[in-house]
Amino acid sequence: MVFFRGLGVTRQFKNWQTSLIASHAGRDGRISVSTDSLESFQSIISSFNQTGLHRTGSELSTKNQFQETNLGGNAQYSHPSGKFQIGANSLFTRFNRPWIRTPQIYNRFEFAGQSNLVSSLYFNYNWKNFFLFGESAKSQSGGSGSVLGFVSSLSKHVDFSLLWRKYDKDFHSFYSSGFSENTRPINEQGVYLGIQVRPEKHWKINAYYDYFSFPWLRYRVYAPSKGYEWLARISYQPTRNLIAFIQIREEQKDRNIPDSGEPALPYLVKAVNKINGLLSLETHLTKDFFLRSRILMSRVKIEDDITHGLMILQDVQYGQNKWRLTGRVALFDSETYDNRLYAFENNVLWTFSIPAFSGQGMRYYLLGQYQITPKLTGYFRFSRTSYTDREVISSGLQAIAGPHQTDTALMIRYFLR
Repeated sequence: MVFFRGLGVTRQFKNWQTSLIASHAGRDGRISVSTDSLESFQSIISSFNQTGLHRTGSELSTKNQFQETNLGGNAQYSHPSGKFQIGANSLFTRFNRPWIRTPQIYNRFEFAGQSNLVSSLYFNYNWKNFFLFGESAKSQSGGSGSVLGFVSSLSKHVDFSLLWRKYDKDFHSFYSSGFSENTRPINEQGVYLGIQVRPEKHWKINAYYDYFSFPWLRYRVYAPSKGYEWLARISYQPTRNLIAFIQIREEQKDRNIPDSGEPALPYLVKAVNKINGLLSLETHLTKDFFLRSRILMSRVKIEDDITHGLMILQDVQYGQNKWRLTGRVALFDSETYDNRLYAFENNVLWTFSIPAFSGQGMRYYLLGQYQITPKLTGYFRFSRTSYTDREVISSGLQAIAGPHQTDTALMIRYFLR
C-alpha cells in the first residue's frame, strides 16, 4: 500500500494559492544484486510490492526494503469571477537505490533509475454552458502526457462530454491518476465521448464510447494494439423511492493468443470481446428499509470460443437511529476467469470492496454499525464465499483447504472533539 508520510502546507494570498509537500517513507519491494562490466556489485530495486500485505515469510521479506523521498509543490491562480483557473504542479521522487526492472520487451520504455521529476501545467475555464479543462505534463525522461476536454449542457435535456488524452510510452508519473484505459497513464492515446439525455421526468439515458490505442507493447500484448469500449444505460424512476435500470457494456481489446507451436509465430495477437449486462431494481419500502435486486451477465468471445457468466444478488438494509444492518446474498456461475463478475459491496467506514467472482458458488455478507455514544461508533463485517466447484481455494502459501473463504473486519471510531 503506497502512501505519503511527511508534511504539507498551503498558503492563500488573494487569488493565489500555493502548496508544498515533503514525504519520506519506507516502501515494500524486492532487492537484487547486480554486477557491471568491472564486476562491482550494486544493490538495486527489482520490483515493488504495493499490496501492503505481510502475511507470509515471502511477503515479510519485502517489508521496507528501500526508502522513497518526495518533494512537491503546486501554485494556482483563480480569477475573481470564479470562471478561470490556471496552475502548475511539480513532484520530485528519489529512491535510495536504483530501480531496474527485469528486462522484458514490453517494459523497454518503463522507468529505470533512482530519481524522477514530473511537472505539469493545467487550466479550467467556464464559458457560457461549456466547462473546458486540460493539463499537460512532462517527465524527466522527456515523455509527455496530456488531456484536453469539455463538459457541456447542450440543452436542459442533454449533457455532453468529450475528452482526448495522449500519454507517451516513456511518460513516467508514479502518483498521477489521469483518465486512461491502462492502470497508469502511459503508452496510450484515445478519445472519450459521453452523453446524458433526459427525455422526460422519469426517464434518463446515459451512454459513452471510448476509443483507445497503445503505440507500444503491453503486458500480454506483444504488438501495438487498439480497442474500444461503450456503455448504454436506460433508467426509469417513477417515484423518489423506486429506480430501475438496464445497462449493457461492450469492450474489445487485443491479447496474446497461446503459443501456436510454430517457431516463426511465437505470439499471435487477437481481439478479445467482452459484453456485460446488468438489470437492477432499487426501492425504499419505508424510510428505514431498503432493497436492491440485481442480475449480472457476461459473455466473452476469444476467437471462436464463447463463454458466459451469471450472477444474481439481493441486498437488504435496515436501520434505526443508532444502528444499521446491511446484508447480501448472491449466487454466481462463471465458466472461466475471463467471465468474472464484479459487484460492489458495502464495507466498514472509509473502506470499499469490489471483489471478482468466477467459478460457481454463493457469496454473502453482513455489515453492522452501532453508535455506542455520540463520540463512539463501532462497525463489524462478516463475509464468506462458498464454492461448489472446488475443494481448495487459491494456491501456494495462500491456499485454503476447503471450499469456503471468510473475511471479517472490526472498526471503532472515536471523535476527540
